[in-house]
This record gives sequence, structure tokens and C-alpha cells, in this order.
Amino acid sequence: MGLFDKYKKVAKDSMQASGIADVLQKQADDVRLSLKYGVIATPKNLEIVREKEAAERKAKEEAERKAIEEAERRKREEAEQRAQKEAERKAREEAERKAKEDAALEYARLEGARLAQIEANRQRQAELDRKVFEDAKRKAQMEAELRAMKDAEEKAQEKARQQKLAKEQEEKQSIYAPIKDFVEKAENGDGQAACQIGLWFQHGQKGLPQDMEQAKYWYQQAMVLGNQNAATFLNMLVENEQNQVKTIQKQEETKSQKEDDNRLRLKYDTEDEFLANEKNDGEAAYRIANDCWSQVTKQVKKLPDYAGEDELYSCIEQLDKTIKYARIAQVYYPVEKASDYIKSIIFGSITMKEGLQGLIDRIRDDRRRNRFDD
Repeated sequence: MGLFDKYKKVAKDSMQASGIADVLQKQADDVRLSLKYGVIATPKNLEIVREKEAAERKAKEEAERKAIEEAERRKREEAEQRAQKEAERKAREEAERKAKEDAALEYARLEGARLAQIEANRQRQAELDRKVFEDAKRKAQMEAELRAMKDAEEKAQEKARQQKLAKEQEEKQSIYAPIKDFVEKAENGDGQAACQIGLWFQHGQKGLPQDMEQAKYWYQQAMVLGNQNAATFLNMLVENEQNQVKTIQKQEETKSQKEDDNRLRLKYDTEDEFLANEKNDGEAAYRIANDCWSQVTKQVKKLPDYAGEDELYSCIEQLDKTIKYARIAQVYYPVEKASDYIKSIIFGSITMKEGLQGLIDRIRDDRRRNRFDD
């Protein structure tokens, strides 16, 4: 500090100590205010401008305070924005990092699954190849076995055929041994000899078996050689065989019909009922109708005065049976003298049935009236 500054500080301190400084400061403020606002420095004007200056100062301070607050607010908002942006950046980076990690994990999972699928496909293909190889091997083995079996079977069949031919030749020679001379004659064109051989085979003579096919063969050979009797014998043989077939068929039909009749008999209580229903036997139907009519007339006569519905229905069932078989007898029983009797049975049964049904209706009416009265 210089000497002048020291003297100035000393003077100022002295003025403050004596109060002169405050007076001078006040005068200087008054001059300043009058110059600033262009007013005469009267006490009233100075009071007004002081208030005005105070208001302006206050407004300025308020504006500065607001400016400071606004600056602080902006600074704070900027800081918050920066913090938010930083947080968003960090969150984005974290999300990107996590996404990359997830992508890497997903890639690793997919790659692992792909490699596992490739391995599974390889193993499955290997298993399929193994099965195909085994199947081919087994098929080749089976084919070889089948070929061997077929070859063996063909050899056995050929052997059996040769044996059969040899046996047939032996049998033929054995069969034709008793008529060797006739066979030689027939083979040399003798039609009569061929016809004779056919007769012997047909009737089993001259030590030959009875063989109709051989007989036909030799008859045909005889016809070729011009023997006229051979055609007659052949026709008689064929006709005889046809008659035998017809006889057998008729026997089979008769047997089948008897079996059917036996099954149908099980449906009926008596033989007459079976004959009347299945064979349209009028005489059997007449016997049933006559017996039923005799029984039902006796049954009706024995009914008490107050017969119940069950007893009346039993009589009606018997009358229905009488009518049924009487009508069958009316159609199929040819005895003329029984015709009027059958008609009377039918008429009497119908009349009696109507009377019994009337009794049942009255019983039901009485029951309804009694129930209504109660």
C-alpha cells in the first residue's frame, strides 16, 4: 500500500469516527439521485426517488434472483437431462449388452440344438442303414433258403413224378396183363378188341378194376376205329352216370328237406301244428280245429257266473286258434262232407268270441263306474 492510500484510509477512518463521512455520503447520494432522476433535490423529491430507486433496486435484485434461480433451474434441468441421457445411454448400453448376451446365448442354444439334431439325424440314418443292411442280409438269406427249399422241393416232386410214372407204368402193365393180347389188337387197329376192353373196364371183368374213365377211353378208341357198338355202350354209360348223379342230388335234397323240417318242428307243440302251418296239411288242420272247438265249448260251459278277465281271455285265445286252423282246413281239406262242419266251427267260434269280448267290456265298464263312485 502506498503513502497516499495510507493517508486516504486514515482520513476516511477519521471521518467515520466523527460522523462527517455519513453526512457527506448522504449528500453525495442525494446529488446522485437528483441527477439520476432529473429532479430538484428537495426532501420530498429525494424521498420519492429513494423509494423509486429502492423499488428499482428491489426489482433488479428480484430479477437477478429470478435470473439466478432460472439459471440454476436450467442448470439443474440440464444436469437432470444430462443425467437422464446418461442413464438412458447406460440403460441402452446395458440393454444392448444384454441383447448381445441373449443373442449369443440363443445362438449357442440354436447351434447346440442344430448340432444335436445333426447328430441325432446321423445316428438315425446310421440305424436305418444298419436295419436296411440287416434286412437285406436277412432277405438274401431267406431267398437263399427259399431257393434251396424250392430246389429241394422240385427235386422231390420230380422224383415223386418219376416214381409215380414208374408206378403207373407198372400198374398199367399189371392191369393190362390179363388182356395183353386184346390191348395189342386194339393198338393195331382192332375196334372190336377196343370195345371189348371198354366193356370189361365198365363191369370190372377179366381181372380188371371197375373204372368208368378207362371204359370211356376204350369206347372212344373203338369209335375212332369204326366200331358202331362202342357209341351205344358209351351213351348208355354216360346216361347211367347222369342218372346216378340225379339220384344222389335227389337224396341230398331229401336229406336237406328233412333237416329243415326237423328245425321247423321245434317251433310247434305238436306234429299236426307243424303239418298244418308248414305243409298246408288240411287234414291235420281239421283235427286241430275240431279238438280246439271241443275243448273251448267245454271250457265256456264251466265258466262261473262272475268269471274274471283272465278266464275269458283264455277262452278267446282258444277260439282264435280254432278259427285259424279251421280256415286252413277250409282251404286244404278236400273232404266235401266236412265242409259244412268246418263252416259251423268258424261261425260258432266267431259268435262265441264276440260274446266273451262283450262280457270283458262290461266288466271293464263296471270297474270304471265303481272307481268313479268311490
